[in-house]
This record gives sequence, structure tokens and C-alpha cells, in this order.
Amino acid sequence: KTRRPPMEIKYSGIKQRKESNWHLASVSLDRCAPGYYGNPLLIGSTCKKCDCSGNSDPNLIFEDCDEVTGQCRNCLRNTTGFKCERCAPGYYGDARRAKNCAACTCGGGPCDSITGECLEEGFESPTGTDCPTIRNDMPVVPPGCDKCIWDLTDDLRLAALSIEESKSGLLSVSSGAAAHRHLNEINSTIYLLKTKLSERENQYVLRKIQINNAENTMKSLQSDVEELAER
Repeated sequence: KTRRPPMEIKYSGIKQRKESNWHLASVSLDRCAPGYYGNPLLIGSTCKKCDCSGNSDPNLIFEDCDEVTGQCRNCLRNTTGFKCERCAPGYYGDARRAKNCAACTCGGGPCDSITGECLEEGFESPTGTDCPTIRNDMPVVPPGCDKCIWDLTDDLRLAALSIEESKSGLLSVSSGAAAHRHLNEINSTIYLLKTKLSERENQYVLRKIQINNAENTMKSLQSDVEELAER
């Protein structure tokens, strides 16, 4: 079977080649389809599949996440997190692999979020951005730790990973004619500014020389005046 050549898709003045574009939602190709996230208008960016650790609504044919950030909506099975990757407060277990988050059996008291081991009331735990600890590659949120802080640090960590992915894509992308034209315009502007700066520097040097010459002339005249006065 003869393979079809890659389609050439144009949007927002930028031309890109794609083998498959079925995960782009609108006719104008300006957003990702349900079940995917990203910014197709950004050079080098692609629509990535939502990853909710398998804890999104099973009745949907795709995992439900924000179409730009990728943050999962409506985490099920007693899970929470940017990608529904950990058990919610008051539950313990493995949210990613075993998907067995169960309620703590500590009479309403706190328990270890991984093992379910009951913890003492008033348990002293770290605070601040270093509050969460890692055990068996899974985050452990001790009692007393501000969940909002942990959610924020987790979101920042995932955002940093997303930025690195976008950076790699931008470094490897082959820019189109529009991008080349824009770069040429920038280079021309830089050259023009450098030329004008050089002219200003030359004018400054010339004026400085003229000022020095004028000062020397004034000193010479003053010396002549003093000599005449002495006579």
C-alpha cells in the first residue's frame, strides 16, 4: 500500500507538516480535540494526550483534562492531584498503579497516605514547600501539611516539565517562511540600531576631541594674557 504524503496544514500564518491532525478540534486548527491538551498555535507545540492516571470518568472514551494546561478534571476513585496521581486526604493506597485508594481506618484520625498506617494526633510534620515527602516514588502528605501548598508545588513541577517539553520542541522545529521573514526583519532592525549607535559614538568622540581642542586653545590664550600682564 502506497503511503500518503504528510498533509501540509496552515494556521495563523505558520505552515507546519503533520502526519496526523485528527486530534485538532476546530476547522481552524486553533485548539486540541477532547482528550488532548496543548497549544497548536505555538510553533513546535503539539496536542498531547490527557494523562489522568486512569482515574477519570470511565464512561468517557477519553480522559478529561483542561485543553490547554492538561490538568485533569473530576478525579474519581478517591484521588486528587494535577493528574489524579495520588490518594485524596483521608485515603491511602496507590492511585497510579493499583488504583486502590481506600478510606483510612483510624477512627477519623490521620493515616499514612501510602500504607494506611494510623498516625498519632498532633503529629509534627514539616511545613512550607518542603512539606511533602517521597516514599516508594509516591508523594506522602503528612497531617498538618497545607494541601494547597502541596497542590501548588505539584502544579509548578508539572508546569516546569511542560515548559521543558515546549523548549525542546522549539529548538528542534523547522521554522517556516513566515518565521524566517520575521527573523530577517529582526536582524535588519538590529543592524540598523547598531549602525545608528556607531554613528552616535563617532559623533561623541568627535565632540570630545573638539572640546579638548577648545580647552587647550583657552589655556594657551590665558597663558598669553598672563605673559602680557607681567610685561
